[in-house]
Amino acid sequence: MQTRGQPQQQSAHKELVLGLAEESKSILLELGSILNQRYHNRGPTQQTQRVLRRKNELVSRLEQFVSEQQSSEDAQEDPQATVEGLQKELQDQRAAFEQQRARLEQQATVTLNAQTELSSSLNRVLPQLRGLLDAYDRERGQHVDLTQGTTTTSAATANVACSARTVTLTQSSSSTPDLTQRLTDLQTQFDAERAQLLEQASDAANTQQDITRRNLREREAALTCPISLDLFENPVVTECCGRTFSSEALTQALRRNSQCPVCRSRRVTSHASRDMANLVELHRNERVLLGLTDNAAANATTGTGERMRTWQSANVQTNYSGHS
Repeated sequence: MQTRGQPQQQSAHKELVLGLAEESKSILLELGSILNQRYHNRGPTQQTQRVLRRKNELVSRLEQFVSEQQSSEDAQEDPQATVEGLQKELQDQRAAFEQQRARLEQQATVTLNAQTELSSSLNRVLPQLRGLLDAYDRERGQHVDLTQGTTTTSAATANVACSARTVTLTQSSSSTPDLTQRLTDLQTQFDAERAQLLEQASDAANTQQDITRRNLREREAALTCPISLDLFENPVVTECCGRTFSSEALTQALRRNSQCPVCRSRRVTSHASRDMANLVELHRNERVLLGLTDNAAANATTGTGERMRTWQSANVQTNYSGHS
């Protein structure tokens, strides 16, 4: 296990080695220059030639060593910068996911509040409807009772004098139109109120249905894989361009073509996105709570699928034009 002081010691050791190598290189070059000046006017001996060859070999090895050390340091700095960039990208994505989650939760709250308000309105209206129906039934019952009573009275007084029978029939005839008119007015009022309530309930249901479908389309568009055109399954994020795909769909796409479907990078690596998986699960649970079936969801996402296909076609043409 490395301690905190070990990286500093290694860095100091590398700097010392590089310094010694540079110093040795300069000394050897200076020695070669002196030897060249000394034996300029006379041919060098065989031993001097060997020394010069060894000097040249040593200088070449030192240059190669210095170059390798510098390349190693550059290679160590590049992964660190890459890691920092990926960490920043992950933080940005997490912040975006949190904002999207808050927006979806707010939309779900608005939808539930609208449903609650609609239910409470229906609960207030139903007692009034029941009261009107009861009143209508009572009025019809009274009308039947009066009609039956009139018939019985007429049969019982068949043997009464003609003048008394005429008075009774006249009174019954005068009360029947009033009762009929009253029942007609009540029925007309009841029908008008019922039609108004049904219209209000229908408008509220249509509005709620439109809101639900619009929210569903927006969520499906944000939670749909651009390859499979379905909701994300085990979503993963590519490190080359930061796009999200379904794991199985991306794997199959890379089997057909090893390049990234979006940025066309030849080295594609990815990592799982738990935040996106949680958003997909939340969306599915909310769809179940709203009573929407898979068929309804498929119909609602038809426009989303068409937009995804258009996006893929445009993306492929753009990438092809860029590479050609």
